[in-house]
This record gives sequence, C-alpha cells and structure tokens, in this order.
Amino acid sequence: MCHKNNSVLMILVGAGLLIAMFGCGKSRFADRKPVVPVRGTVLFNGKPTVGAVIWFHPLDDPTPKAVSSRGSVGSDGVFELTTYTKADGSPAGEYVITAYWPDPFKKPRNEDEESDLPPDLLQGRFATRQVSILRAKIGDKPVEFAPVDLGSAEMTKSREYHLREK
Repeated sequence: MCHKNNSVLMILVGAGLLIAMFGCGKSRFADRKPVVPVRGTVLFNGKPTVGAVIWFHPLDDPTPKAVSSRGSVGSDGVFELTTYTKADGSPAGEYVITAYWPDPFKKPRNEDEESDLPPDLLQGRFATRQVSILRAKIGDKPVEFAPVDLGSAEMTKSREYHLREK
C-alpha cells in the first residue's frame, strides 16, 4: 500500500513541476515589445567615440522601469542598439538619447565623490535625460542614423538635436 502512495505522490510532484515550468506563470517573453535593428555612428570632433555608451530612453515613459535600448560605440564609431538580446534593436517610438564616454586613461573617481565611474569625456553634456539635447524617432523598419558629431558647432548651438536617417 505504501508503494502505491509513493507512486501517486511522484506522479503529482512530476505533474506539478511540468505545470510550473510550462503551463502556469507568466512567460519571460510575454511583455517584450517588438524591436527593429537600429545602428548609428557617434563621433567627437570627427573621431570615433570608442567605448561611449549610448542609451535610448522613451520620451513617453520617464520611469526607471521603462524599456530602454543601449549600445556601445566600437572602434569605427558605430553602435548597434540592444534591448533584449545583443544588437536586436529597439522598439518603435520617440526617444531622448543619453551618452557617456568614459575616459580610458583615467581611473574611477575617489571614494568620497558621488560616482565610481571614470570621468566623462563629454563632460556630462549628454549624460542624463534632463540635459541631453539628442532626440530620435524609430519606426517599424530598420534604421541607420547618419553620423552625429557631438563636438560639432551644431551640437553646441542646438537646443534640441534630432538624429536623421542615412
């Protein structure tokens, strides 16, 4: 009799595990927004901003939980946005863009300062949603933005700068 109860118990435990794994609960992919490939080139005074981190933050959702996309600038000045998996792109929408370009030759700041990050070669001009003048619109088709030079006179004179497609 004891053997029969153990078999039933094993079947119930197995069924419970299968339901938990496949049938119940929310899929980790359920809330994903569709994305399109997005890439662009970021320069400073005509040279690639190698290692700069570019973030696309949705204009319509300023909360920290908003789905944002990010990319790192390579040696050629090109970045590709990532939202869920490497270089998958970004959801459609309007964005404010932030940029942080860590100085590769300087160590992180001292312990008594606010941040433990290396100094920003862009001097914080594009570091937050509140100060960045960079904007972009992404539709439902792949996008390649024209190169943007963050050190140009156009950048220093603009109140708002919209990335343009190539």
